[in-house]
Amino acid sequence: MATTDTFAHINEKIGMIAIIPEVTKGSPNWSFKAKGTHATTTIQVNSSTGTGDHDTRLAGSATGLLDYGYVYVVSASNVTVGSLLQITAYVTAGSVHTFTVETADGAFADDDTFYVFGILPFTEAAITPEQEYHERKLIAKTLDPASGRRGLGKATVSAKLELGGLTTSSVDGSPATADRWSMLLAGIGTRRAGNGEDAVTGTLSTTQSTVTLASEFNVGDWVTMPSTNAEATKITAVDISTTPDIITFAPALTAAQVNTDLIIAPEQFNPADSDHQSFTFLKFTDDRRQMVAGCVFNYKISGTYGEPVMMEIEGQGNWDSATAASINDFTADAFTAYKAEQSSKSGIVWKAVTTVKFSTTTLCINSFEFDLGAEIVETRDTCAGVRMDIRGRNSKLSVTYRDQDDATIDTWVSAATVADIIITIGSTAGAMFGIGGQAQLTNTPDGENKEETRYWNSEFTFVDDQTDDANNYSAAFMRW
Repeated sequence: MATTDTFAHINEKIGMIAIIPEVTKGSPNWSFKAKGTHATTTIQVNSSTGTGDHDTRLAGSATGLLDYGYVYVVSASNVTVGSLLQITAYVTAGSVHTFTVETADGAFADDDTFYVFGILPFTEAAITPEQEYHERKLIAKTLDPASGRRGLGKATVSAKLELGGLTTSSVDGSPATADRWSMLLAGIGTRRAGNGEDAVTGTLSTTQSTVTLASEFNVGDWVTMPSTNAEATKITAVDISTTPDIITFAPALTAAQVNTDLIIAPEQFNPADSDHQSFTFLKFTDDRRQMVAGCVFNYKISGTYGEPVMMEIEGQGNWDSATAASINDFTADAFTAYKAEQSSKSGIVWKAVTTVKFSTTTLCINSFEFDLGAEIVETRDTCAGVRMDIRGRNSKLSVTYRDQDDATIDTWVSAATVADIIITIGSTAGAMFGIGGQAQLTNTPDGENKEETRYWNSEFTFVDDQTDDANNYSAAFMRW
């Protein structure tokens, strides 16, 4: 366990945080043994006959679940131990699970062992375990308490990370490619990524555009147009009965589109109401590993203009130190490779001109904080053990924006205005994300003095439309 034999200690400066999507909530699936047909770029695992630690737990897994994680080679006949290879595709066909990876320096073979991790630039990561302690209050011969008993184990986890743009954005005829951030964001809800489309000659205005295939878009998709300063707007109608097809969007752009302008479709996550993706959360510090399984997350994003924007995840899961699965030694030599394999995508600094609107009003924002508001609850019984689920959501966007028009704010408060709110960070494809949905101002704005300039502090709560079950009004998260 020690960094050195002469002074046993754990160096807090050396480590890594990893997440792994779970097939079955609470069952880690990251340690495997190869079995099947292999090559320098493919490894197969069999969930029916495999003998690796977690092989059988891949049964029923969805294709794409482990895309853009990393394979770490633990032991192999022909591949260098310690090799770290990104997964470019994960495909399930019955009990056969195929990992396509970066080219290894040899062909994989049966019984090669490997781990799968999702590696992201986390910081300020913390695990707070709780192995319940039950006191025994006995009438005894002394005033000292009787020995207690240990109960069930659970843990809370948290971490911050820089939020990077898409590795490959959508273009005309092709969708955005999933990447390592996509793996983490799947905890919000199902990922959707449509093809980008070029505008074509026809109906081109600030609220409509003609395209060859409007069917590439869904009502509720938030798109952006580089030709209009990367403004973001939401698809409100898709018409494929005309030639060419027409899409309608709001809020209106500041200028009409022109022929060949690209309409960039996002990677978009709409919050799920059930069946939330769970994760195993692994914290490696020096050569010590801590693990929390069955985690479900709440997501927060915050930023101040001119500074990097950060995401924070907060979750709860299972902790079982009795099985030696929660705290364990790990090979320290892995970290040289891990630290060198962060994404080439840097975190986004908020300094570009962006779209920030409530209804049709532009807000001049100094800072913001978004809270998905996932309400995590605990279930415990003989079948579930200790299980964490999301049973409620109260999404909010708190913003500080310059005081320009008190009449507008008065109307939002007195009329309980419900409208779309959109905030985007960044202005170029591959370095841009946003949050948008239907919201309502739910506090009475109070003023704040910033360098002798008055700003409003407002809290917008995302609300549903109970009269329309066909469309999604939740707080969507997008990357372009």
